[in-house]
Parts: sequence; C-alpha cells; structure tokens
Amino acid sequence: TIQMNQIDIDLNSLGIDSIKFIQLIVALEETFKIEFPDEYLIPSEMGTVNKISNIVLTILKNTIPKGL
Repeated sequence: TIQMNQIDIDLNSLGIDSIKFIQLIVALEETFKIEFPDEYLIPSEMGTVNKISNIVLTILKNTIPKGL
C-alpha cells in the first residue's frame, strides 16, 4: 500500500521493477479501458504514482474509453 506522502517517490524506491511496471500499466489499461500512448510507456515519464495518476486523468478527459 502506498501512502499519500509517497506519491512523488520514484517507483523503483517502492519496489516496482520493470516487470511490475508493465503489470501495473496493463492493469490500469484494463481497469479504465484506456490505452497509454507509447511515449508514456517509459519509467521516466511514469516514474511516480502522481505522474501516473495525472496521465490517466489526462487520457480519461481526452478520449472515449475502449469498448464504447
């Protein structure tokens, strides 16, 4: 579980390696029925919980979810 004071900490510091990062991306895509643009699929762009949540919110605001 990640605490609010950890949302800007690098995911690697929280134990998220490259495999877990991909699993997280797939889970978010399936949960929110979105697709991350390729330019975001690198840890430096999505390296914190805060960055990921901002990207998810941006995608949700600007796209129609897959499957609709």
